[in-house]
Amino acid sequence: MLVLPRISFKNSGVWRVIKLMGPAILGVSVSQISLIINTIFASFLVSGSVSWMYYADRLMELPTGVLGVALGTILLPSLSKSFASGNTQEYQKLMDWGLRLCFFIGFTLYLGFSFIIRPFNHFVISIW
Repeated sequence: MLVLPRISFKNSGVWRVIKLMGPAILGVSVSQISLIINTIFASFLVSGSVSWMYYADRLMELPTGVLGVALGTILLPSLSKSFASGNTQEYQKLMDWGLRLCFFIGFTLYLGFSFIIRPFNHFVISIW
């Protein structure tokens, strides 16, 4: 038997969630809207431009996928627990640790990629 959810729009909590979802949806969808616009522009260029736009988007979202998802999975339960219990000292410590780790990994990746980008470009160009 199928159970259908019933949402009561008379509840003030439902309206609060809907009002808070608007800016969140807009913020999350900015990169997708940008990709759609870029794909439309790239479709007027030479053959293969849309593919290169897709590859560039995948490379752009790689750090978010690696750092953001991994740190979010690790930190979110601990941050939620410390915030819910009112332990601001622990919350600040965890937030500081997460930001430091993100900066360290991001800066290390930046240095690594900055040294290998020229050989990588020469390799890609030599294949074509």
